[in-house]
Amino acid sequence: MIKLSRKEIDMHSIPMEERGDIVILRLDGPLDPAHANALQHYLAILLTAGWKKVIIDMNEVSAILSYGCGTLTHLIKEAKQNGMQMKFFGFQPEPKAVLERNNIDKILPCYATEEEAIASFSS
Repeated sequence: MIKLSRKEIDMHSIPMEERGDIVILRLDGPLDPAHANALQHYLAILLTAGWKKVIIDMNEVSAILSYGCGTLTHLIKEAKQNGMQMKFFGFQPEPKAVLERNNIDKILPCYATEEEAIASFSS
């Protein structure tokens, strides 16, 4: 697996943590077009670098706009097509309700905690 350089990590302003063969991205703020585009670009870098297990921490995401919904749907499909497993955890009530209203919760592998998301790779 290829390690990302600090420059690649810093240029996107999405905190990242490596846990063995798992990368955890920690989002913050609303999932608006700017944040959604940054996430999409970052995941493209992770795919290029050979990462196959990614967890997205949604604890600090305050809202998901319609553009963000479309981006999440696209990212899940793209990840599957490229052999990447992507999991999410920590949705706050309002963003979770947006996903449910748009039936996106049915395609996103969502977990309550980081530990549950990590453990799901073993099952």
